[in-house]
Amino acid sequence: VSLLDSSQRVLEASEEVVATGLKELGANVSLVFTSSAPAEPSWISVQLEVFSPIPDAEAILITPPAGVTPAAKVQGQVVGVPSAVLDVTSAHARARLVRGVGLTPGLITVQFVVSVPLVMPVFNFWRVALCSAATCVRHADPTGQSVLVSFPLKGFDIGQTRAEELYIPPDAAGAPWL
Repeated sequence: VSLLDSSQRVLEASEEVVATGLKELGANVSLVFTSSAPAEPSWISVQLEVFSPIPDAEAILITPPAGVTPAAKVQGQVVGVPSAVLDVTSAHARARLVRGVGLTPGLITVQFVVSVPLVMPVFNFWRVALCSAATCVRHADPTGQSVLVSFPLKGFDIGQTRAEELYIPPDAAGAPWL
């Protein structure tokens, strides 16, 4: 399912039902987590598989559901994009890409820590946006000029078992969690 603007540009697309615009963009996105225990930290891994070049992309913006708070004090990482810089705030994680290079085909993984709330919000979904500006910080307005596409991802539930293992950077073992 996709929501298109008047220029047939994808504004929203479900990753479970591949939309024509999403296929044309050439990407797929998934969410992996290490823990769903309430009031505990969890490493989040957003994996973006790019099938064809996306030359206009300058940032990947990841916004968790309300109440799921990224831990800005713990260093995350971006794998698969040389020279990408990860900014983590209490509201989102943003991977800034090298200007003018865009995204090339391959698997990109953005990892960071969040604090799992005691109760998950009713609207439990994550949003991942590809932006044409490295300063992209808000994609709640899907008509924002720098948002190329945004993907809603179903969030995990309290007590849910993770589907796959997640690589944790070796230097993160002694990191202060929150």
